[in-house]
Amino acid sequence: MEQKDVLLACLAVAGKESYRPVQIQKMVFLLQDRGLKEKVFNFTPFDYGPFDPQIYQKLEELSSEGVVEILGEPFAKNRKYRLRPEGQERANAAFKKLSLQNQEFISRLFGWIKGLSFAQLVGAIYIDYPEMRVNSVFRG
Repeated sequence: MEQKDVLLACLAVAGKESYRPVQIQKMVFLLQDRGLKEKVFNFTPFDYGPFDPQIYQKLEELSSEGVVEILGEPFAKNRKYRLRPEGQERANAAFKKLSLQNQEFISRLFGWIKGLSFAQLVGAIYIDYPEMRVNSVFRG
């Protein structure tokens, strides 16, 4: 899968809801680590765990294409990403490229991630992936 397709598949399950930066980073990280057969992003330990700046670059490109809406200023704590109605068909097509097992996984993963606070999400990642804590500024 292409990077944009992975992001669109993640956005497809969100519907009209949005992702905060930490949520989209961890969503893609977990999907790639536990579901996808190929590695499309290169996650490294960063301030709040696994991080790949390509995610933000690809979201910016998808925004320029009119598929993704970005709310908030760059690097703002309240920044959010969501699918534009015009992008739903493209996102659904990307979602359907996933195996049925990964479609189910990503749907469950979305519910889990949206139900956690920032601290809970980062903490849960650090429990399962302690190597991603090495450069952390998070002390929660």
